[in-house]
Amino acid sequence: MLCTLSGTLFLYQGQEIGMTNVPISWPISEYKDVSSQNWYNAVKRTKNGCPRALECAKAVLQYLGRDHARLPMQWDASPNAGFSAAEPWMRVHDDYPAVNVAAQEQDRESVLAFWKTMVRLRKAHGELFIHGEFRTLDAENPDTFVYTKTYGTKKAVVLLNFTEELQPNLMLGEHDSAGVIVVGSSREVSRLNLAPFEGRVYILSAEC
Repeated sequence: MLCTLSGTLFLYQGQEIGMTNVPISWPISEYKDVSSQNWYNAVKRTKNGCPRALECAKAVLQYLGRDHARLPMQWDASPNAGFSAAEPWMRVHDDYPAVNVAAQEQDRESVLAFWKTMVRLRKAHGELFIHGEFRTLDAENPDTFVYTKTYGTKKAVVLLNFTEELQPNLMLGEHDSAGVIVVGSSREVSRLNLAPFEGRVYILSAEC
């Protein structure tokens, strides 16, 4: 979705390898953001230190806190995730021995490899994805996001399944015979359905 819609594409550090949020098990002391600490302390003060209120406040920060995007980049499985020889300003995520750049660079099915594929696709069809006209094909469907991007004689159809269930492939309609799939996030591409959380991009001519 990010690579095929208009606008400026950006990746925040760690997004390209699938780094995840601070674990809920981490204590509040691991949150370094001043606004997070101020808000947590305000809850503590106004709720007289109520454990339930503080538990809820921490759960909210686990979703919304800005520290998630500030964890040290996980380069490899060495101490401090290869980020620094010295102890970094923030704790390194617990999963760094498995989730890191070095582990994914040689894996053709890694998150990093998929991001590289998508960035190459966006560069190869820059006018289409960046400047192409957008039209949704399933505006009323809460489970999928399917749309076209059109520029000159080129058209792309993007199908995204945001559920844990199989979803019908809308390409079986007017575009099915002409579409050529260029990127798919599932190993087993089905003509009939989209796999759970699958994303797929077809390139075809605008006349189709």
